Amino acid sequence: MDFISRNDAGGSRRVGGLNRGFACRIVGLFLVGMVSSSQAEAPKFDATVATVNGVAIKESEVQFAALIRGIPEAELSRVREQLVDQLVSQKLMGEFLKKQKVEAAVNEIDDRLAVINDQIRQAGREPAEVFAKLGLQEKDVRRTLALPLAWKQYARKSITDAQVDEYFRLHRPHFDGTRVHARQIVLIPKSSGSDGSMGSEAEWKQLEEQLAQIRKQIVAKEISFAEAARKHSQSPTAAQGGDLGSFPYGLQVAREIADVAFALKEGEVSEVFRTRFGVHLVLVSKIEPGQFSLGDVRSELLHDLSDQLWKSVTEELHKTAKVERR
Repeated sequence: MDFISRNDAGGSRRVGGLNRGFACRIVGLFLVGMVSSSQAEAPKFDATVATVNGVAIKESEVQFAALIRGIPEAELSRVREQLVDQLVSQKLMGEFLKKQKVEAAVNEIDDRLAVINDQIRQAGREPAEVFAKLGLQEKDVRRTLALPLAWKQYARKSITDAQVDEYFRLHRPHFDGTRVHARQIVLIPKSSGSDGSMGSEAEWKQLEEQLAQIRKQIVAKEISFAEAARKHSQSPTAAQGGDLGSFPYGLQVAREIADVAFALKEGEVSEVFRTRFGVHLVLVSKIEPGQFSLGDVRSELLHDLSDQLWKSVTEELHKTAKVERR
């Protein structure tokens, strides 16, 4: 998977590989932006932050991971552990692919590196200078580019046509352009948990109970969903009766909410559920079937299956890995 995606390898909506015209430009621009800025004291790039089966993960790799994801310096401390976790998984996957004798083609790596270098030179810098200021050598950048390309090869060989067909059959509305028109009611915790998270567990449960009572009133037709949303919802959509409009899966609406909405029938009200935003109820008022065929969305299906394969492989690798954090 490529390294600006949802999973540990990162990546865009592509099947296990870098989107040449997008990802490489992002990388190049962020690299130039970092070395051009007047930052305070630079981190110690050669410091070891973790080891994976005896192989070190350096601070330079953490900084590079933050850059290619567009994470501002002020936010780095908050997501640092997550980045290190992803780098650990990437180290394990690199070992796995090497044992499987799966390697990225040199010309593909050259092609992507050339795009990065071009971006750097267009900004009036030399690639070697930029990499050095990041505590990186060209071989480090090449290794970062090689992993998603090698994974792409492995995933394509591993995922069968039958798996793609079955996945489309089971999840067709997520891919064929189906749109749902939905409303929501959201209750948001006000306190902070002991670990700094939003809301204490007691408050979450109290909000769930409150929303469950509201749901009973809606189902019993004592109040309409729109009226309940105007009265109780703490979402910006409350004034519109919780109206989220019409949307396809994966766009416009957070995935946690879309997962629930696309599992409902027309006129059905969801059970109470939690997301990172709060406690929700969702009503689907209309479903507009999509027209895309399997052939139209094959790359999207492969992307999801590749994500799932990455997750299952890395989970197995973690079971026997020796990981030490510094």
